[in-house]
Amino acid sequence: MKIGIEGFTFDSGHYTRGSSGKCLNLHGHTFRLDVEVEGKIDPKSGMVIDFILLKKIVNRVLEDYDHKIIVPKRDCNS
Repeated sequence: MKIGIEGFTFDSGHYTRGSSGKCLNLHGHTFRLDVEVEGKIDPKSGMVIDFILLKKIVNRVLEDYDHKIIVPKRDCNS
């Protein structure tokens, strides 16, 4: 069974190295993330995963990206 949660958002800055024009400069976006989980239904809970737990997990991951600058790995040592 698949379940999903739509509409997580986070704001981050980035640049597109190797491009021409404005995208080469540091700029930001509001990103939208939809999450889909697939698995067996737990006979005890009747769910694949508890939605509250899933939201907590996703929000914890997004903390690393929200209002941060995303730097490509190849640029980290430059």
